[in-house]
Amino acid sequence: MDLEKILKSQGYTDEQIQAIMSAMKENSIYTSDVENPGEEIRKLQDENDRLKTEKEKKPEKVKETDPALNEMVKQMREEVKKTKLAAVAMISLTKAGAKDVDYLMYKAENDGELQKLNVGEDGKINGVDEMVSGLQKNYAAYFVDADKDKETLVRAQVKKLEVGQMPDEEPQTLEEAIAQKYSGEE
Repeated sequence: MDLEKILKSQGYTDEQIQAIMSAMKENSIYTSDVENPGEEIRKLQDENDRLKTEKEKKPEKVKETDPALNEMVKQMREEVKKTKLAAVAMISLTKAGAKDVDYLMYKAENDGELQKLNVGEDGKINGVDEMVSGLQKNYAAYFVDADKDKETLVRAQVKKLEVGQMPDEEPQTLEEAIAQKYSGEE
């Protein structure tokens, strides 16, 4: 029940009620459903301040990004994955005694063997051993036979040293050091 109804039930006329209501407004006296409005206002202001402080402390959530940016990130991740798979394949071929890793990588790509490689749930690359054994079977001439070809050099990407062609001085580049190591002289 509001104040006007209470006054009317007490026998006040409409003019008297309007005069009382006007006097209350002039003197900043208001009615409220809350028993202690001042206390309630203070609690709400404290809660508002607390929420503002929490909002300032939390980083703003990232809004949805541009779809083109998401696509670019997806492509970059795919490129990194392909590069990682190729690197693991090259290392495995080198360990298996490949004479020309670049050529065998070319053949593996053309034969579709590189596409069969994948990253397992454990983070390991699956299919590398099968790829290397398939290349060894199909392109056996490009692999060093450990028993027969102890003197055969392994191609070190850019530079290949011939048997007996060792430099007399210390290697000047990493390439030369690798070539010397695979050539048997350190």
